[in-house]
Amino acid sequence: MGVLFPAYSQLLAAGSTDVGAVYRRTLGTIGLMLAPPVLVIVFFSRPLLELWLGPEVAGHSAAVASILAVGALAHGLLQPSFQLLQAAGRPDVPALYQLLEAPIYIGYLVLLTQQFGIVGAASAWLIRVTISLVVQSWLAHRFVLLRVAALEVRG
Repeated sequence: MGVLFPAYSQLLAAGSTDVGAVYRRTLGTIGLMLAPPVLVIVFFSRPLLELWLGPEVAGHSAAVASILAVGALAHGLLQPSFQLLQAAGRPDVPALYQLLEAPIYIGYLVLLTQQFGIVGAASAWLIRVTISLVVQSWLAHRFVLLRVAALEVRG
């Protein structure tokens, strides 16, 4: 992710309309790179954990591993929109979203953890990153990509 910020910054500073294509290509690349290991973990976490840590630990940990793997995919896909907003000079947008998100997340984190233990905690994080993925992707589209597309139409 470290290369996204300078790449987006350079494209935006140059007035390039390629930023949308780079953004979409980045999402596709991240999805293609993360999906295979996530699928392996989702479908084979129990046997893999049994080999590594034994059947007792695997029985308690397989669901958590699967949930966290899917969350890692969502978190990876979230990064391009976050970096794009930062590079476009709009760090206020994700910061404000995170300020609004935090108390809500803490609320359902506590509730799900009390009800379902570690599976509930993992599920709360998955919910948070999935909602963040949707919201911040929309915010990047709204505050950056639509403006770049408008410049392309005018130019």
